[in-house]
Amino acid sequence: MKGKHMNNHLIFSMVATVLLFVSTGYAASSTEYEPAGDGAAPCGIENCHGLDITCGENIAEICTMEYRLGDFCRMYASCAVVDGQCQLVEDPLFAKCRTCVQQCSLDHRDDPIAAFNCELRCREALPSKTDATSSQEENENVEPGSNP
Repeated sequence: MKGKHMNNHLIFSMVATVLLFVSTGYAASSTEYEPAGDGAAPCGIENCHGLDITCGENIAEICTMEYRLGDFCRMYASCAVVDGQCQLVEDPLFAKCRTCVQQCSLDHRDDPIAAFNCELRCREALPSKTDATSSQEENENVEPGSNP
C-alpha cells in the first residue's frame, strides 16, 4: 500500500514538473516585451501564432504548444516602443520569411503536409536568429522550395 502511494506521488510530481516547465518555458520564449519604465505601459507581442503579429500592452502570457504555418518567422520580429508607440519591429529577414511562407500556403492550400514541408525549405534557407546578423547578405533571395 505504501509503495502504491509513493508511485502516485512520484507520477504526480513528474507530471506537475513537466507541465510547469512546458508552460513557463514556452511562455517565456514567446512573449518578448519591453519592460515598462517610468510608469509606461508594457509593450510586447499580444498573439502567439501566425504571421499577423500584433503589439500592445496585452502581452500573451501563455501560448498553446501547437505550431502554425509561419510561426518560425516570428523569431525575426519583436515589439518595441518607438516614438512613444508600441510597434512591430521587423528584422529584414521577417519579410523574406513571411513572403516565402505565404507562397507555400498559396501553392499548397489543399495539402497541409506539403505546405509545412515547403515552410521547412523556407526555414532552411534563412539563418537562425543568432546567425542572422552575420549572414544576412547571403540570403537576399529566398524562394519557396529553394535550397541554401
